[in-house]
Amino acid sequence: MERRLDTISFVGTVSAGAEKTLVSQRIGTEFKTKQVLISFPDGQNRLVQFSVFISPDKRAPTTGKPTGLNIFESLGQVSYVVGNDEQKTLPVEKPYTSRGAYIKVYAKNNDGVQHTMDVQAIIEIIENATNNSPS
Repeated sequence: MERRLDTISFVGTVSAGAEKTLVSQRIGTEFKTKQVLISFPDGQNRLVQFSVFISPDKRAPTTGKPTGLNIFESLGQVSYVVGNDEQKTLPVEKPYTSRGAYIKVYAKNNDGVQHTMDVQAIIEIIENATNNSPS
């Protein structure tokens, strides 16, 4: 099997008091999440909640959480990450063994002003190695 790392970037804006879901392109092979990096500009004051999902569909609801597996939900008290004036690097290894999935970044803004969404998901692509040896 061949393995390689890939970075999926998400950038957007979530309006005041709103929710927003950003969706990756379709990932057509098996993969494993390795790390999530979230930038929190000064002024977010831990009022914007970020979650990352692995999902078999590309739907991005305008309200409510998207479908799929929330990779922050495993053992914590809460299923989201917050911050202010910092970048958090979160090692999160979650395998996805079906082909054709999407990564989704969900933000819930509990503040009265809009905020930036700036997230990178590092995944390990797992592809079957081809046998190129001569017969």
